[in-house]
Amino acid sequence: MNNQDAIAIIVEQSAIVAVVCDGCATSEPDLGNSDVGARLTAMVVAEEVAAHISQHPRDSLSSSIAAVEERIVVRLRSGITTLTGTHAVASFVRNNLLATILGVVIDAEDAVIFGCGDGLYATNAQLTSLPEDGDYLAMRLLSDDETSANTSAHLRVYTARKMHRTRNVMIATDGMQDLWDRYPLLLRQFLKCSEAGQKVGFTHDLLREFNRTIWFDASVNDWADTRDAHDDRSFVVIRRVKSVRRSSGRRRGGEHVARH
Repeated sequence: MNNQDAIAIIVEQSAIVAVVCDGCATSEPDLGNSDVGARLTAMVVAEEVAAHISQHPRDSLSSSIAAVEERIVVRLRSGITTLTGTHAVASFVRNNLLATILGVVIDAEDAVIFGCGDGLYATNAQLTSLPEDGDYLAMRLLSDDETSANTSAHLRVYTARKMHRTRNVMIATDGMQDLWDRYPLLLRQFLKCSEAGQKVGFTHDLLREFNRTIWFDASVNDWADTRDAHDDRSFVVIRRVKSVRRSSGRRRGGEHVARH
């Protein structure tokens, strides 16, 4: 089976937007392409969040999350209707577009984590696990008689933190939960690590650090080798690099994407 997770990252002059999505298994596996739907959803959410921030720089995401959600829904509905026509929207959504959403927006002042559905996020070394509640934003594309309990699915802001108090931010799909449950100390060690050797921008340093701290640990290796199957694990870590000076055309920060 293809990886059902997807990641999208947009780096602008004034902000970083990162999104992870986990595609939902369809009741009709021969017809479903949840991996494609997760990629499409991650891309649209990241682009629309970044566009809103660019067009409304004075708005906080916390106060404008409903407007951002509406942008996302309108774009998804327009694209799907163009591809399938009005009569096939429900089938397309149910078989391809149901995916959890977890994202973060970081600018010079704040880090805001938002989403719809399950997953995990961490600020510094404090991790929060979001419950599996069956919420999929794409259900808003269906008419009232095509939905049931999921009509209440909406984007939510989970936390907002000042960047000067935030060293690391991680967002992850729920496949990281078993790793966190078994090896919380190793994950905290990774999230608490020093700034030595960190570079600005996309870098492999964090992936090497994750492998060295967690994945190459003998106990983690033994556990992973004995598992017949596991959920896809995708995550984004964004780390503030304190030693970088503010200057024209540059900003403080470093980010990396990893999948296992």
